[in-house]
Amino acid sequence: MDDFIKIIPLLPPAEPETKISDDVMQRKAGSGRNGVSYLLQLPPEYRPSRNYPVLFVLHQGRRSAGRHD
Repeated sequence: MDDFIKIIPLLPPAEPETKISDDVMQRKAGSGRNGVSYLLQLPPEYRPSRNYPVLFVLHQGRRSAGRHD
């Protein structure tokens, strides 16, 4: 949880997406050793002017996050 708390300040401010998609999008925050990649998926009814609950899914392992079928 401590590592997760360190990531929050590295995230860029929320900006409205020009094209709303419910596909999983890869994003990057920070740079160099402090950089972090994460996956983002917006709900299909997403509107930038509305507040939404956030679900963070953390994984542990040697594989990168993503869809592994």
